[in-house]
Parts: sequence; structure tokens; C-alpha cells
Amino acid sequence: MNNFKNKRDEYLAEIKRRKKQEILTKARTVNSLLLKKKETNNCQYSHEVVSKLEEMTFDGSEIGKLLETAYSSNELESFYGFVGIYKLLCSDIWKIRTAEALVTTPNITSYLIEQSKNKPIVSEIIFVLSFEFLVLEAMVVEKYGIPMLIELATSIKDSKSLKSILWAISNLACDSTVYRDRFLESNSVRIILRMAYAENVEEIYEVMISVLLQLCSKVPLPNFELIEPALPIIFSCMKFNQNPTQRNKALRVIVNNISDPRRRSKFLGEDVISVSIEYLNDESLSDDLFSQVLTILLIALRENSEMLHSVPEYISVLLRSIKKRSEAIKIRICYLVKETLIKFPEQIGIILKNPIFIESLFSLGYEGNDHDISRLVTGKKYLFALVVQKVEINQWKELKERGVFQILEEGLDSSVKEEDLVLLTLRGIANLMLIDPSLLNEGLMDKVRGFINPKTLGINHEVTKILNIFQEHREGFLLNSK
Repeated sequence: MNNFKNKRDEYLAEIKRRKKQEILTKARTVNSLLLKKKETNNCQYSHEVVSKLEEMTFDGSEIGKLLETAYSSNELESFYGFVGIYKLLCSDIWKIRTAEALVTTPNITSYLIEQSKNKPIVSEIIFVLSFEFLVLEAMVVEKYGIPMLIELATSIKDSKSLKSILWAISNLACDSTVYRDRFLESNSVRIILRMAYAENVEEIYEVMISVLLQLCSKVPLPNFELIEPALPIIFSCMKFNQNPTQRNKALRVIVNNISDPRRRSKFLGEDVISVSIEYLNDESLSDDLFSQVLTILLIALRENSEMLHSVPEYISVLLRSIKKRSEAIKIRICYLVKETLIKFPEQIGIILKNPIFIESLFSLGYEGNDHDISRLVTGKKYLFALVVQKVEINQWKELKERGVFQILEEGLDSSVKEEDLVLLTLRGIANLMLIDPSLLNEGLMDKVRGFINPKTLGINHEVTKILNIFQEHREGFLLNSK
């Protein structure tokens, strides 16, 4: 054991010795270059530094010297300076320090913009630099990085560089709401929107849309006045964009904003509602996107009933889409239809004439986990309880044969905790007793009486109503029998 420990110690000591020797060798190489600089011009010096970059660990103080060389009035010296900076940005060891040195150097942004017009290497530097902003310290990013990116985005024309700058803005906005707000306060939305009128916009359009959506979507929500100019693009993206990722982001922006009552009216226009209803017919729409659409419609329904002009058609579309959706989506659809029927009770009679509606209710399956099954069964009970409040005698015959009354009786089970379900079920039963007296029996009345409670006035009213109907029917039956 001791022999093994001694060998390990010797091995570690040898590694340390070699590393020390390597550092000394590299230091001597740098020193020799510095001495040689006195004997040669800047161009030769820069060229030798560049040629050595791949062979050695570069001395940090040399970054500044390369920047000075890049600023040189001599075209060749300037070129080699930029090549050196580019190689450092591409190295694993020096890229972060070089990026920080570049970002914090006074007037470097305007110089890069100017030089990018005739030196392709500068566009490459901007491209590589844009990926390093996320690893810089927050203070450096806020003080130097964000102003630099805004200035570059305003002035750079090269599409490749613009695309990388936009990705840098998007990544930073995604990483931190502080960064996002700094960009928005710097008028970044209007700057990016101006790019839509630039030449070769097709090359950057996808990235431009992604950046705008990223700036507008992160929670907590940004200042509305700063993102308002982007609304037409967001709505257009929702309607016409074929990229599911971007369409999803656009929907999320709308959902996040309409969830805030203070900005709801700006996002909840009639156009958004009509497009959302159209989405329900798209069988290729993912469950995630479909869920976003349902959220928009649910809030629209609660907010402004005038936006949904054709409730029966809207419900039919909802129920047609239910078959191919997951159990979680089916549950959401059930509750959305329930909310609609509660808000538009006068439409129930019209909806009952649509065979798709009834078939869809009966076709609601019970697949999935126990929790989903329980919620789906409850949703189904809600819908039937609402439906039978307006059902007519000629419609009731088929529903009765298919076991709807048994579903209603389950809604009066003692285990049911939802008071609104009990209330809706009692109202439905009260209507059925008027059109089908054969349902009246003591067993049902015992269930109904079990819901008498001084604290639930609405339920008590319905219970009394049902008991009165039963009493009148029984007295009439006894009178006729005499």
C-alpha cells in the first residue's frame, strides 16, 4: 500500500514539474516576442504573435497590444491585430477575457462598425463575440455589453453579423428579466422592427421574430408601452407563421398578457378570437398549442360575450376536436363548454339539435389515470346537468334511453363535493320532472331532501321546488285515482 502511495506521489510531482517547465517556456516565448518588437515593425510583430497563438497560452497583457494594433492606421497591421483578436475569441482559454477586453474598450463598437464594411474578419469577430455575452459578468453586460449590442444592431448591415447580434439579444433576454428590461428601455423593439424594412430581410426574419417574442413573453411581464409597437408582428405571427415554435411563443405572449386585466383589451381583439376558433379545426395542432388556444377562448368568454358571435358553431367545433386530444385537454374542453353554456343558457336548446353535441358527450372516454378519469366524469355530469335544464320532451326520450338520468342521479351522490354541480343537477331534474312524471319516486326524493342545508340557499330553493312538483304530482295522481 505504501509502495503504491509513493509511486502516486512521484507521478503527481512529475506532472507539476512538467507544467511548471511548460509555463516557463511559454513565458520565454512571449518575452522573446516582446524583445523582437523593438527590432521589427508592428506588422511583423503582430504576424508572429498570431502565428504563435495556436501553440502557446497567450499572455493576458497582449490582448491590449493586439487591440492597439487593430486600431493602427496601417491596413496590414490592423488586419493582423484583428486576426489575433479573432483567434483569441475562438480559443477555449482566452475567449472570455478577450470578449471582456473588447466589450470594455472605449469606442471599440464604432470602430468595429466602421471596419466591418471592408474587413470580413471584423464581421467574424462580431459573430463569435455575440456568443460570449452570456458568460460575461452581469455588471459588464449591463454597463458595456447591452449598449454595445444595441449600437451594433442599429448600424451593422451584414446579415450574418445581424443574425448573431439578434441571437445574443434573445439569449440575454431569456437569461434574465433585468437584461430584457434594459434592452426594452434602450428602444430595442423599434430598432428590431426597423430591420423588417432592410434589404435581405428574409435572411434574418425568423431570428427577428424570435427576438421580439422573447422580449415580450418572459414573466414578470414587461412594461406594456415598451412592447406595444410589436403587437402587429405578434398577431401576424399567430395567424400566419408556419413555424410551430414561434406560433406557440406568439400564443404564449397573448395568453400571458390577457391574463393581466390591465392589458387584456389590447390583446383580446375580435381578430384574435376568430383565429383561435379556426385553430380548433386544425387536427395537426399540438396539445400544447391547443391548450394555449383554449386559454385565450376561456378568458375571452369571461371577458366579453359579444366576441363569440356563433356560440353553437363554436361549441360544435370544440366538441369535434375532442376525440383526438389527451385526457387533460378533454377535461379543459368539458369545462370550457360548461362555462359557455352557463353564460349562454338560451343557446342550449339550439345546441341540443346538433347531433355532434350529444354524440360527443357520450363518446367522452374514461382512459388515463384515476385523477383524470374522475375529473372527466365530473365534467360530463356538469354538461348533462346543463343540457337537461332546457331539454324538450321529444329530445328527452333518446337521452333517457341512453342512461342520462342515471348520470344525473350520480351527481346527487353523497360523495359529490361540488356545490355548483349539485345545484345544476337539481335544476335539471326539476325540468325533467315537468316533462316526464315517470321519474318521480320516493327514492329520488330522499336523495333530494339530503341536500337541505341552511347555508346553501340556492340549493334549498331548488330542493323545495322539486319537492313541491313531487307533492303536486302525487296529489294529482291520488285525485285522479279516486
